[in-house]
Amino acid sequence: MNSVRLFLTVAAVAASSIGAFAQSACPAGYRVLSRHYDAQLSKTWELRQNCAHPAWPAHAVAIPNSILLTVSTTSSPLVAVSTIPNVPSILVRAGESVRLWSQDAASRIEITGTAEQSAHLGERINVRITRQNEDAGLVVQHIAGIVRAVANVEIAQ
Repeated sequence: MNSVRLFLTVAAVAASSIGAFAQSACPAGYRVLSRHYDAQLSKTWELRQNCAHPAWPAHAVAIPNSILLTVSTTSSPLVAVSTIPNVPSILVRAGESVRLWSQDAASRIEITGTAEQSAHLGERINVRITRQNEDAGLVVQHIAGIVRAVANVEIAQ
């Protein structure tokens, strides 16, 4: 019984010293592991780790887009800085219908298909074309293309 009480006392002292160290190392109570901008939601997210409980999983917290708070050593402790990165938006989303086209000096070919990946301007994606065939029934074909505009993909040469 005394050994159990001694063990619990030692564990409590160790836990309190670790908690005190974590609080002094992280004045806000958490440590920012990463920060990223979500263009689809127009939000900036921080991945935060609780300093008092480092074994707990990190969690994402949305922060205001217009103001990112940074620590400055020259002026007040918190300075407002509006430095949201200019992230290009996704022009083609996976599963959406896109116009697939090719053009040369004498002709232009256009067909519709389904994008298999989401992509930004200039990125290469695969487009699924489904057509009816009298003999084989439904025929699925994949064509590679380059995103040129919203729902607009040029056939890759």
